[in-house]
Amino acid sequence: MDETNGMNSMENSTVTPYEGVSPDLFEPPKNNKKKWLLAGGAAVILIAVIGVIAVAGSFFFQNSQKRFVTALVKAMTSAPEESEDLFGFEQMAEAVKETPYHYGGSLVLEDSNLTDLAAFSGLGFSAEVGVDYNTERRGMAEFMVSYGGMDVAGLSYYLDPKGIALFLPGLSERLLELDYQEGFEQRLYSSYMMESMGMDQYEMEEFAAMLIAVREMMEGAETAEQTGSQEIAKRFQNTVDLAKRLEDEMEVERSDSKSFTINGKETTCTGYTAVISHDTLMAMFEDVKDFIVADEEAGQMVYEFMSQMDVLTGGGLISGDREDLEADLDRLLDRLDESFDDIKMKGYIDHSGNMASLTIETGFEADGDQVDFSEEILFKGGSYLAENMEVTVEMDDGYSDVECKVTREGSTEDEVTDTSYKLSVRVDGEKLLTSTFGSTLNRDTKEASMDAMIRADSMYVSLDMKADGVFDQIDKGKGFHFDMDNLRLRAVGATLNFSGEVYCGPMDALEKPEGETFDMLTDSEMDWEILAMEIVDKLYELEDKLELGW
Repeated sequence: MDETNGMNSMENSTVTPYEGVSPDLFEPPKNNKKKWLLAGGAAVILIAVIGVIAVAGSFFFQNSQKRFVTALVKAMTSAPEESEDLFGFEQMAEAVKETPYHYGGSLVLEDSNLTDLAAFSGLGFSAEVGVDYNTERRGMAEFMVSYGGMDVAGLSYYLDPKGIALFLPGLSERLLELDYQEGFEQRLYSSYMMESMGMDQYEMEEFAAMLIAVREMMEGAETAEQTGSQEIAKRFQNTVDLAKRLEDEMEVERSDSKSFTINGKETTCTGYTAVISHDTLMAMFEDVKDFIVADEEAGQMVYEFMSQMDVLTGGGLISGDREDLEADLDRLLDRLDESFDDIKMKGYIDHSGNMASLTIETGFEADGDQVDFSEEILFKGGSYLAENMEVTVEMDDGYSDVECKVTREGSTEDEVTDTSYKLSVRVDGEKLLTSTFGSTLNRDTKEASMDAMIRADSMYVSLDMKADGVFDQIDKGKGFHFDMDNLRLRAVGATLNFSGEVYCGPMDALEKPEGETFDMLTDSEMDWEILAMEIVDKLYELEDKLELGW
């Protein structure tokens, strides 16, 4: 596939009109589909913005409403299945819950047109992340620098409900441990680590709260949380009739006719307009808030989530204890009331009930500025409705106008599917970024290949990237290995060529690293100085080995 033909990726071949949104959200509610509704305080926003647009329509059964919504659901659930057939991503999601699982990749510099980088040919970088939900939750991540096929230096960390452990391969034999079990705060406040970082009492308390949030996350029981959420979802469905409110208040009307190209043919389509008013949105927000406040378990789940997010985002979500949750949600609703406009949609539908075009318009306030948002989707058909499509998103805050356009082109013959994507981003009419993606999937031989190109041009720099490779190992429902034959980067006259890999799948075991223990909360200033000198000495050794000449 040449550079103008497009860069296709594996995951891109499963993109729906709303990338990252499950087609299940466009179906009538089911008990096991509503966990996301009660994920936390932030869900109050998502329920209306995503849920109203996507879910609401399934409940209209009158004339224009029925025709518009049926076409909307059909379009949003029109998604390719070849990648799922080949890789089994849904099974992979379940496999993660049953066995230790890891994700990783690496890059090695093969050559460059820069003389100064000639000595660095063979320099490599790798990263790996692992999770284990079998007994207690455990996680790990490792970042490594290699040269000439040998590991040189790196950083790895390990997490479990007891604490964090850091290891510096190639730089120190010490295992740096931070125990954050109950009562660790006083040891933290009096540690030399905190003293050397220059934190005041408030900053130390914030740091401790963040560690507590991490610990609680690692202590969570996946099965218990999932079961609890499902029970809450059942109560929510029986208590809050969002569908009835939308059925009564969303307006759908027939409008003009227009011609579109579907499957290569000019087709006359009938237009429909739909409006979800600001008042309807706020009424739904209020219904959700009332349920969260009245239901003890739902309220506790939302409060715990908001508390953790409050720490990670620097505050502003909660003002006090669990008893203040209603006031906090009221404040959030006040902000939303001042921010969101009506949501307006217009769709054109052919005689077969296929959506040819869908436009969504709304506005919201951000940082004191009014932002106008619009999205237009053209469905051009193929072996399924969205195989060939075009999506244009535009946002204008009065100061600048940003336009993002994605074009998808695909074809399926026998068991082989070719797909390409083209992306362009413009700011105030000036091109900021252009890129293409392309992939070929062969479901018969269980093989897949990918080539990719990204170009970015600005008044300061021009950058392009091109990659190609093949999925040489695919174990459906478990994992895969992608062998990247070449990754070329070019910018400001420099060209770098890399090789590499990307993989995911079960791992033998996720174990805590071994090494001489260094307690980050109790070791003294002298201990820290000795550790620092060990690392400096190792860095000098690496400089000599690599002949850096610094």
